[in-house]
Amino acid sequence: MFLAASVQSQTLLKVKILDANDQAVPNVTVIGPKAQYKLGTGTSTIDLGRTNAKLPDIIDNLKFVKSGWQTVNVEYFDKENELLVLLEKAPDNEIGPAVTKQSKKLDEVNTTVAGKENASHDLELRFESVTNQVRSEQKILEEANAAILIEIKNILKRLETEKTFTPQEKKKLRLNLQRLTKVLYQGDKTYNQNKGQRDELLERLSTLLLEKDSINKLNQMKILKLEKEKQLEKESSTKHILYVTFIALCLSVVVVLLAFLIRKVINQKSTLELQNIEISEQKEKAQAVYKELSDSIVSAKVIQNAILPGKELMRQILPNVSVFFQPKNVVSGDFYWCYQDGHKTMLAAVDCTGHGVAGAFMSFLGYEIINEIVRNNNNLDAGQILSQLNAKVLKALNTYGSTGVNSGMDISLCILDYNKSTMEFAGANNSLYVLRKGMTEVEQIIADRQGIGGRQKALDFKFKTHSIPFSKDDSFMIFTDGYADQIGDEGRKFMYPQLRQLFVSIASQEPEVRDQVLETQFKSWKGSEEQLDDVLVICFTV
Repeated sequence: MFLAASVQSQTLLKVKILDANDQAVPNVTVIGPKAQYKLGTGTSTIDLGRTNAKLPDIIDNLKFVKSGWQTVNVEYFDKENELLVLLEKAPDNEIGPAVTKQSKKLDEVNTTVAGKENASHDLELRFESVTNQVRSEQKILEEANAAILIEIKNILKRLETEKTFTPQEKKKLRLNLQRLTKVLYQGDKTYNQNKGQRDELLERLSTLLLEKDSINKLNQMKILKLEKEKQLEKESSTKHILYVTFIALCLSVVVVLLAFLIRKVINQKSTLELQNIEISEQKEKAQAVYKELSDSIVSAKVIQNAILPGKELMRQILPNVSVFFQPKNVVSGDFYWCYQDGHKTMLAAVDCTGHGVAGAFMSFLGYEIINEIVRNNNNLDAGQILSQLNAKVLKALNTYGSTGVNSGMDISLCILDYNKSTMEFAGANNSLYVLRKGMTEVEQIIADRQGIGGRQKALDFKFKTHSIPFSKDDSFMIFTDGYADQIGDEGRKFMYPQLRQLFVSIASQEPEVRDQVLETQFKSWKGSEEQLDDVLVICFTV
């Protein structure tokens, strides 16, 4: 997630270059707006210089160059001020270059035809060459589509048979899906462009053939006419015979040529119709595969919604609670969790690494581990629960000490004890807002600056438990960073001070009103801008 700040206040940037196997890639050249940087192995630091441009714009314009490699993903971590770049070796049998090469061949044929239009004797030869070129390109497209279908089937087979994926496997799967989508789009686009060029070229060749026949016929008529005029002076008796013979010959030539051209046009039209039918069938198959993938993601959304407690269940446990939950994609990396044990009520807002499918996988893992911890020992305080959650996530993902992408989550956890009128709070990067009854100033309970999983400050980090007394009509807010980090039409983030002001204005409202205000304010601020991250805000009054 990029910061909307300018590089004027931060000129140094850490850069890490990895391949698909999470291995460091050495000797990569970074081309920036003002300078070039040669990177070694591991993490390097580059000085971007001072400028008024925004950091996301500068990073978007950076180019990462290494012979035989291509860039597949660039992600910036603002908390570590680190840019993670994923490269992969450029394959030799990429479908896109094959289509481009075929397009260049077609352009060469087009140039050859344009340069030799006046040479009427080889029109027939060039006409056959274009026809062969069309068939050759169609064969390449068929092979390319077959290869794509095989890759997609392999991915589907893995999704159906394998229950869990390592971070490296998930990353490779995501890269394959991105590449297939890109190749399908580029192949369709290039083929449609080439098809239009072929049709135009064939039409021009047909026109040239007709012009050639007309010119030959006129030349023959002139020659025969001159010969007839000379012969009329010598032999008037043969004039009529020569004239009739000439007319018959011309008609025969015209009939033969017309029959030949008609047969050619009919054959070519039939061939093109068959090719169009085959392409349509292949497109339908690709669309069916895409639909299966889309249906799988929709099914994942149904599963995710099923494990999240609904508003009715939430309000049975906390009557005065409102939840604004707005995923960026179909499935979400943010989730909320609620659990009740006697006089204790537990509530959490969780932000997993990433969003979409990657974030959803992490949310399933986090949700199950939290439930396991609470079911096995309901006497743990909030800090102990987060400490155990951290240890179990690290063990599950085996990421501690890794040089790859760090997977984990940020969380705010509250445990309300109504018998003691106190609430325990523990936070991993996500803080708690408290608004006492009748007050207009928000208290902020600062979370530990340590996430669940990912990079660790210590081998056995212990999260702090905050004990907060509460009275009737006191209000609390827990949240992820999606709401505050959303950029509006003016290019500015919503930011946390404005979120605290919004909390003060809605704390005394009914839950349904709070839900509506949170949603309306978010959509109004976002305007026409793209939603940057999953959004979760939970507000409750005791």
